[in-house]
Amino acid sequence: MSDPVGQTPTINTNPYPVTVEGPPKPAGTTATAPSLVLDAAIATMKPLGSAVAAYATMFAASPAKTNVDAFYAAANPTLLATDGSGAKTPVTIALPFRMSTNPPSPAEAKKAILFDLPPAVAKALGPAIDAVVWGRGTPEQCAQVAQALLDAAWVPTAQLGPEKLRGVLESYGIGLDCAGYAQQAAMKAVGLDPMKPADRAKFGFAPYIGNESMAGVPTSSKFTKITPADAKPGDIVSLGPPAYENIGHSLVVASNKELSETQKTKLLAANPPDKNGPGNDFVAGAGPLRAIQVDSSWGGGVGVARVTWLYDESTKKWATLAGKNGDIVIPSTNPDGPYNHPLKGIFRSKLAP
Repeated sequence: MSDPVGQTPTINTNPYPVTVEGPPKPAGTTATAPSLVLDAAIATMKPLGSAVAAYATMFAASPAKTNVDAFYAAANPTLLATDGSGAKTPVTIALPFRMSTNPPSPAEAKKAILFDLPPAVAKALGPAIDAVVWGRGTPEQCAQVAQALLDAAWVPTAQLGPEKLRGVLESYGIGLDCAGYAQQAAMKAVGLDPMKPADRAKFGFAPYIGNESMAGVPTSSKFTKITPADAKPGDIVSLGPPAYENIGHSLVVASNKELSETQKTKLLAANPPDKNGPGNDFVAGAGPLRAIQVDSSWGGGVGVARVTWLYDESTKKWATLAGKNGDIVIPSTNPDGPYNHPLKGIFRSKLAP
């Protein structure tokens, strides 16, 4: 999979970031949302950083992890773009972040899609289009609609490349929001179909995916709250809103492993005190230190991505790995959770083995 974690950032070009916001500013002042700064840092990992890729080899396979990985792969579809001569060029794209409250509106997105597709194709894809424009389609539906639009394009698209093709998808309102991604991945992890009402009820979700915000997961009797150290593939991570924002975040755990001393040493070397003092201090903490990989659809221009968080079991503090090689440590500005958000909890379906 190419380009799974986003596009060229507009800020944070220094590999040793990052100035993020601290305590809330007084009323009447302008504040930069901390998660937007962190999103830009995450987006510098293009392609997936070598350090993060190395962590991926540490995690033992399981049916849940296999299913989570398969869903992640589907959300990074390979589309066929034309070069003007009729030849097709495969381009792998991480699906964009799509929230129905962001432009274009679902009605505007649907209108644009229907205008540009041949009528017969639009009719055949009707249910997929309806789901996709709300940010709640399956990865396969997103890919189907995107491919149909590329096939119908009257100009060559192959020369655009992954970044600009993602922009094309965004302009049509094609993508997933975080709850759309996380609930599908979590259900797939236990072998259920996230589009079947009976399976959704069994799992503890609303019968229709468009009506499920995942806000009820922390209080649902269908889930058990677990510690970060015990998190397994398929578990749901629920985050509250960070400072200066009013929307939280939903994710699914892809893997969880304690770092070895060798890996910690490499991270310390990549984050020298004179370049990234906070990151160096975090890695040098009491530990044990865990690398917890999480999947979701992320805002800030990132889209579908697998991101590695670090968790110190002694201090219960969090950090994110970012940068070109996925080895720049960015401590969370929130004392109670990762990604500059408060952690509501990590929750496991009672259907999980």
